[in-house]
Amino acid sequence: MAEPRQGYALARLAARHGALARPAERAALGASRGADRYLEVLRQTHLLAPPESVSAHDLDAFELYLAAEWRASCAEVAAWHPPRWRAAYRWCARLADLGVLESLRLAGPPSGWALNDRQLAPIAAAAPDERPAALAAAGLAPLATAFAAGASLAAAWRAHWHALWPAPAAAAARRLLELEALWIDGAVEAAGADRRSRLAARLERHYRRCRGSPAAGFCELARRALDLEAWRGGFASRLYAPAALREGAS
Repeated sequence: MAEPRQGYALARLAARHGALARPAERAALGASRGADRYLEVLRQTHLLAPPESVSAHDLDAFELYLAAEWRASCAEVAAWHPPRWRAAYRWCARLADLGVLESLRLAGPPSGWALNDRQLAPIAAAAPDERPAALAAAGLAPLATAFAAGASLAAAWRAHWHALWPAPAAAAARRLLELEALWIDGAVEAAGADRRSRLAARLERHYRRCRGSPAAGFCELARRALDLEAWRGGFASRLYAPAALREGAS
């Protein structure tokens, strides 16, 4: 039997799912010429609400905003669910940090937006041998050991995510493992728009199978992550496109 709070979560998820970007909105974004117009369409369709401080000439500011949006989405979905599930939802917020942390682990330069991110900036600013301790101080202790050992941060993230599952029923655990294969593994292959579209379709089918299960909320977050990735790519491609392509015929 579903927990009372789970019923509330499912109602909120259904409302959120119904507000996904519609084909006409996606078409308007695709037809946008230039980063400034792209931001304008995002704001007009209410798909995102980048503040005015995010200009059409600053990818770092846009990426910083997207990171904040992702964390807020994870926190919001977590709050809808029963308390025993919330830590697993909140841990999803750190997925967006793995790329930056991997670059730091390899002694590469941090992404520009990360230097202005209140959660990642202290880690980036720390000396290389002090970064594992900085990770722990930032609430990322489950990643600190892997960081120090040069091991896979993604694997460490997954191991902790699994540990946060509150002994779900066998069916819920199976749905979560299926989603992991779709979302975490599939996202690696979803760099292009066509592949991302196919992954979105598979996630949609999985969401329908997961209705009534805590896995449904993770499906919705996976869809949100795909949208944020697509919007980041759409903005960046217009920002750095040759002038002739940006101007185009209107």
